[in-house]
Amino acid sequence: MSRNRISDNTLDQSNKFQDPQLEPVDQKGVSSGRTVKPMDLHASEVDGRSDRPYGEVTDDEKKVIDRTTTPKNVSKEARGKIERFFMGTLEVEPSKSRASIISSLSESDIEGNLPEIEDMSDIEETAGSDLDGEFKQYHEALDKFKVSLGGSPNYSGKRPKLRTGKKIFGLSIDTVRFWVSKALQKKWFPEPLFRTLGRRIGLGGAGLTRYEYLALSLQSIRKIKKNLPEIQARLISNKNACSFFNKKTGLTFHERLNDPKTLSRSLSDYVDLAERHVDDAIKNDYLQEFFDVAMPSVDVCFEARMSSLLAYSVNHPLDDTDAMSLDNIADYNSDSSLEHVLNEEIKVLVIGWVDLDIIDSDHIYDYLVNNRGLLGKSFQGGYCDTPEFALVLGEEIEKKKVVITDTFLRKYLDYAENTLCLF
Repeated sequence: MSRNRISDNTLDQSNKFQDPQLEPVDQKGVSSGRTVKPMDLHASEVDGRSDRPYGEVTDDEKKVIDRTTTPKNVSKEARGKIERFFMGTLEVEPSKSRASIISSLSESDIEGNLPEIEDMSDIEETAGSDLDGEFKQYHEALDKFKVSLGGSPNYSGKRPKLRTGKKIFGLSIDTVRFWVSKALQKKWFPEPLFRTLGRRIGLGGAGLTRYEYLALSLQSIRKIKKNLPEIQARLISNKNACSFFNKKTGLTFHERLNDPKTLSRSLSDYVDLAERHVDDAIKNDYLQEFFDVAMPSVDVCFEARMSSLLAYSVNHPLDDTDAMSLDNIADYNSDSSLEHVLNEEIKVLVIGWVDLDIIDSDHIYDYLVNNRGLLGKSFQGGYCDTPEFALVLGEEIEKKKVVITDTFLRKYLDYAENTLCLF
């Protein structure tokens, strides 16, 4: 079996999906006349929102009402619809049924019922902290392409700067900007929601430019490096690592999905690999080409960003160890389709496999069942994302709760081996 064939085909699959999972952050965001729970970037049952009637205000939240400012267009019905919409996955395009929840609302209705931008009381902004050392060199190199990469219209023509001291929906405003920018550029429905939310967080109708995305992404990498020891310590001790990571870097990761030690190593490897590739790209004058492949603007969460960088490293190794050195992690959540879940799991297995020549469907089946325990797990996203896979399984592409069964798993492995040639 060809190592290159496995790496290329598998990694191509990884870049189709970027659906981050975010644990609820500690602080609540305040909405129009009520408290809004921190917005998940995935459909989560962790915080119990799915069990609460839409629009209901708890006793604790009623205490907050007197301290909030009610917008002109506040409407209990509109507010309930918007909150219901935000209960679903936000990193992939909303399904038609979920989008229909607020499709009848005007932009005025939406604007009047969105929460305001707030300060993060425990975050201290330090001017210039993202432009020291090698990262100052990286920004200066990127600035040479500022005009050709769209400039900085969302930042008054100035170099973009992370706003890690600000939040909306209980999340870093930078997280929400990355997500809304993706929605605007892909023209996700309902467009009025994303246009209005974009205006609330200071984005034009076209979202972030390439220059802005890359400048902010470089700063996020710098923030990961700067805060890495504490992020890793929080991961190992299970101490609100995702919340801390989001506040400090403006990014998110899948804390629940991946082993803390693996995720901890991956964060360190990601910073190291990014620095070495950027250094080489600057030295050998191919920085823009590197950014085009290794840092696509559709990547929002850490796992998606890491997958793209890993894919680039596999195909453009700096030395003999680069292609397989980065600990890869799965990028899916409870809203993902079974097709995406299994593609991600195989991607992780194949990239980390020591002797690729002996891997076959039996090895993968044993890994998925006995190591990952996937049999019996349920997902909200339906069976599949692609028509071809739907045809193989005899299933429609639909959003419904499904369970991984032995029959489904064996059908998928046959498809992955003989049609997709993943192994």
